[in-house]
Amino acid sequence: MASDRPGRRRSRPPGSLLALLVASLGTGAVGCDSKSGGTPPPVGGATGTASGGKGGLGGAGTGGAAGAGGAMTVTGHAGAGGQAAGGAAGGGAGGSPPDPACAVPVPVTSPPYPTEIRFRNDGATALYLHTGCIGVEYGISSCASGYRDSLEPTFQCACNCESTSCTGSLSCGACPAPASAAVAPGTSTKMMWDGVVTTDEDRSTYTCVHSRNASAGRHRVAIRVYDDATSARDLRGGRIVTQDFDLPAASGVVEVAISTVQPDPCAGPPPAATPACTGSEARDASCALALSMKYGSEGGLVSRTDSSTIDPPASYTLTQTFANRAAMPDQQCTATIPTCARDARVVTTSDLTRVLTNPVVAAAFATATPVFGYDPRPVDGSILVLRRPDGTSLGIGNSRPGAGVPPELLDAQTVLLRLNAQMLGDPACANVAR
Repeated sequence: MASDRPGRRRSRPPGSLLALLVASLGTGAVGCDSKSGGTPPPVGGATGTASGGKGGLGGAGTGGAAGAGGAMTVTGHAGAGGQAAGGAAGGGAGGSPPDPACAVPVPVTSPPYPTEIRFRNDGATALYLHTGCIGVEYGISSCASGYRDSLEPTFQCACNCESTSCTGSLSCGACPAPASAAVAPGTSTKMMWDGVVTTDEDRSTYTCVHSRNASAGRHRVAIRVYDDATSARDLRGGRIVTQDFDLPAASGVVEVAISTVQPDPCAGPPPAATPACTGSEARDASCALALSMKYGSEGGLVSRTDSSTIDPPASYTLTQTFANRAAMPDQQCTATIPTCARDARVVTTSDLTRVLTNPVVAAAFATATPVFGYDPRPVDGSILVLRRPDGTSLGIGNSRPGAGVPPELLDAQTVLLRLNAQMLGDPACANVAR
């Protein structure tokens, strides 16, 4: 399956273009690229004040001064209270109390806090990292969100929503082909994170972006490391390396030792006592999927059809059916969905539970497959169809004026398509076509 907006959340190219884009975003001008929060999950809201930010699951907002001394900056989890002015310690009305582990000394400067991230190889052999539009791809998340948010830079071909000239889509050209970057023993690969996060807004005919500065506090950088160039290029296997750090970072630099093999409690099948997911778990809290769903692209004259199924406690099955079955028989793979993750970019059982049990999504299912958005199947197009075991289903078409798709359904579509791409990188699915 492919999104109707290919490249909408791809990584941005590095280089001189970045400086131009920083300037254009600062003045409200249209830019072909933006500082992005990546593929943000439908959790939480914008940066807030003492009340903890706009209401939403997992969101966070910077708290006010910490008591009379004002010695620490703390961040509270978002609650139903919405955004409000205030100077009390973070959490405040409408949000849960801040986690002391997320606090950092009050910065002497205001955000943004640009940070140089150095991926360092202290081992005896070369290691490899996946590269895309921004170069080396990595993740950043905040302690305040339970390390659930995605703050890393990704490519978005979109204009600034606040600009009066932002009235349509842009043409940015294609990203370079995926590749790998070798990190030789005793060397580092450096990436610059500007400390600015963007979220996108679907306006039916085009997408625009909102920008904000990442708040001071405890954060985590995560990257997948590979032993060979081909695996890095194709996102096959690999292991996750993480490094927690304070923002702003000391001297503006974060060192990540990618040669260190870290224990991963989230790897492998879930233990028998794993609790059922609620959708509100922290990233590193394991939970079991409690629902089943089948989904896939339907319609269009295609040579291959992919159908995916998720089942408790953490099972994923992909079935590929080819139009010419005599020449190409069906292909199938089964793999385990991560029940938790140290990397916020990884789709987990909690992510699936959150988007698929959302009240708007749950209420959209019916016996006659209602289609939300424009249905292009009469003109050889396709839509994403979700089917539950009880026989109800729903279709997600293209967003257009007069045929918009609820954001909750777009969130579900994004997570399911990301899951497909992720599971294709599992060694258990090496036999199926990408």
